[in-house]
Amino acid sequence: MPYQTELKKALMEYLNEADKPCSVQEIEEALAAIGITKNKTSIYRQLEALERVGKVTKTTFSDSISRYEKPKEEHVHFKCVLCDGISCVHMNPVVTKELAGVFPEDYSICAINIELSGVCPGCTGHDKD
Repeated sequence: MPYQTELKKALMEYLNEADKPCSVQEIEEALAAIGITKNKTSIYRQLEALERVGKVTKTTFSDSISRYEKPKEEHVHFKCVLCDGISCVHMNPVVTKELAGVFPEDYSICAINIELSGVCPGCTGHDKD
């Protein structure tokens, strides 16, 4: 079994449970709540190592904050303009394939990151709870 630090294990468990991309600050606060206190530098280093091996993906949003999540099927990120919440909204993979298809052939698309903004169901009162 590969060597797992307490921090790496905790990061993977947290990101496995997260339903949205998380900032380092959010991660640091969540880990502290369960008794794991690590500085931001250690968290960043571990996230970068996990990103290099494809276990997490990093997306930098229009607010210049990088957020991390487990790789998942095609989705877009939705940022609420009222509460600043971020959601993953799953979409038909055909849409991203069509989007990639509009580029000239001499471009090679590796990833498509889409950030939508508007008002989330919680802020409009249309949440499912």
